[in-house]
Amino acid sequence: MTGNSSKPVEVLAAGINVVDILFRLPGECRIGEKHEIHDLVVHGGGPAGNAACVLASLGWDVGFLAHIGNDTRSRVARAEMARCALREDFLIETPGA
Repeated sequence: MTGNSSKPVEVLAAGINVVDILFRLPGECRIGEKHEIHDLVVHGGGPAGNAACVLASLGWDVGFLAHIGNDTRSRVARAEMARCALREDFLIETPGA
């Protein structure tokens, strides 16, 4: 685990570590062709992560329990957790996760 999980939390959300990549398609899309994308958003997601962020925004002390790696997606997820004030004490560092 990455932190000191001895301090209790009010809510512990458990799930998979997910990063969503969202983009807006252009007006016309042709199957099998490449298209330029102008609107792209990359952020943490997943049912447990989203619920944890909502609860934290309501003032709850929330921890997130999941496997997390050390790649770009995991760094994006950690940044989102910090932005949402989720406690990372319960993250399980797993190479390749």
